[in-house]
Amino acid sequence: MADEHQIYSDDWTSLGIVSAAEVTEDTVQLSRGEDPHPEHYRWRRFVRFIHDRPTIDATLAASLYALGERDPDRSLGESIISVIIRREDCPRQLHEKAMLSSAKHGKRVAAARLDGKTG
Repeated sequence: MADEHQIYSDDWTSLGIVSAAEVTEDTVQLSRGEDPHPEHYRWRRFVRFIHDRPTIDATLAASLYALGERDPDRSLGESIISVIIRREDCPRQLHEKAMLSSAKHGKRVAAARLDGKTG
């Protein structure tokens, strides 16, 4: 994301989190300076996307987790990961992965979720 007005990496559109029209809308708002923080736009779109899905499969969960890992804003990335690993449908492998991360909060959430999972 080299362009100062680029909010989203291609993963955001390929995963269906934002449409091309939404990217344009957010880019215009960012360029106006209404909210100069690109991570705020990503968070709003992520929250809307995830709340519209009562379930996600293991592939999407892993893709969203990876999106969080790659986010240029560490706090946002960790928040995305936290949302994913808190879900009932989060695969055990992602909880185990979170246990190996440097994020203390993610480790606590993952440990609590693993304590409740069997198999």
